[in-house]
Amino acid sequence: MNIEYLLNCCEQSPEVFANVDKDEILRSVRAHRQQFEKVKPLIEHVKTWRNKAIAHLDRQYVNDPTSISSIPPIDMAQVEEVFILLEKIINAYRGYLNASELRLSDYKARMAEDWEHLIGAVRQ
Repeated sequence: MNIEYLLNCCEQSPEVFANVDKDEILRSVRAHRQQFEKVKPLIEHVKTWRNKAIAHLDRQYVNDPTSISSIPPIDMAQVEEVFILLEKIINAYRGYLNASELRLSDYKARMAEDWEHLIGAVRQ
């Protein structure tokens, strides 16, 4: 599941949110889509790094490791902002369902370990 799928489901089935007006759900979906559109360039940039240099090491970078410097670095502060946005979007719909909040801070230590592992793999 991803955010776009979540927004599609909410838009197509607003009746799932029994205690909330359908129009409010649809307004939220539109607003969240607009917010998400603004971060798509960063997501595509991260995917470029993933596809070329991290998960699927591109032959170009195997043959010439210095060429990886041609890909601009990922701004981790922007990545953190995207996570905060995603958390807000998810929690909006969890709130409509009277569900507890998702708190990414609960996962922060594990994510930091994952990033350190990932960065270590890239540096090798």
